[in-house]
Amino acid sequence: MLGRAISSRDLILLGGGLFLIFKATWEIYDKLEVVDAQPGARGGRAAFLGVLIQILLLDIVFSLDSVITAVGMANRLSIMVTAMVLAMLVMLGSAAAVSGFVERHPSVKMLALAFLLLIGVMLVAEGMGTHVDKGYIYVAMAFSLFVEMLNLRYRKKRRPLALHRRFEEGSMTTTAGPDAVRVRDLATAQWVERGGARLKELAAHGKRLRLVEFGPGFSDPGWCLKGHVVYLLEGELESEYENGISSRRAGEAYIIPAGVKHRSRNPHAVPAVLLIVDDAG
Repeated sequence: MLGRAISSRDLILLGGGLFLIFKATWEIYDKLEVVDAQPGARGGRAAFLGVLIQILLLDIVFSLDSVITAVGMANRLSIMVTAMVLAMLVMLGSAAAVSGFVERHPSVKMLALAFLLLIGVMLVAEGMGTHVDKGYIYVAMAFSLFVEMLNLRYRKKRRPLALHRRFEEGSMTTTAGPDAVRVRDLATAQWVERGGARLKELAAHGKRLRLVEFGPGFSDPGWCLKGHVVYLLEGELESEYENGISSRRAGEAYIIPAGVKHRSRNPHAVPAVLLIVDDAG
């Protein structure tokens, strides 16, 4: 290109880079400006085909780039194959955790899209014959990620802004004595992290009400025998029993009797939020 022969590698890198630039720009616009309508069944097949094509394009672009990098850094075929297989295994093993973390932190999602835009520009430059040292790209991405981690830690330590109330911590008792009605404003309560999930809780008079969020990829490590009354507010969830698995969707309420072995998991890419009532203790 511009005085040199155009190879198939150049065409793939150029097309892939333009696709990444378009995709990242569109996703940033969609996340910031577009108000999504209520999800429906229309266009489900066409949407699935579009997602499949995008996945194939991304896989082709990044796979080719990884293979070229491996060829440039190693001389033995066994080392190249081992490196590619290990990279694929690491990617598969960390996909759920990474996607869950990104889904819970919108600013990280914007940073990831910005990285995608940066990689697209680099691929276009490579496809047009201008070599870009990837060390500069990696350093810029690492520094940006480091700053974002600092911001996440800073935002986590700051208390959310809330209006002043006459009752501390959003809690109150409407009457005196053992029959007092306990009230707590869960909107102002702090989330408590517990093994891939987080929750807010109100316990009184032998009962417990919990607002629980299961992140993407969450899975209960053991069986539970307690009884629960559950209402699924957001997302989807799978309830596993000894004799099978039941899928739950937002808006569904269900009761699990005490003594029935069960556990929950969230294999989806978005968090599942539940309201759970059970016996305290």
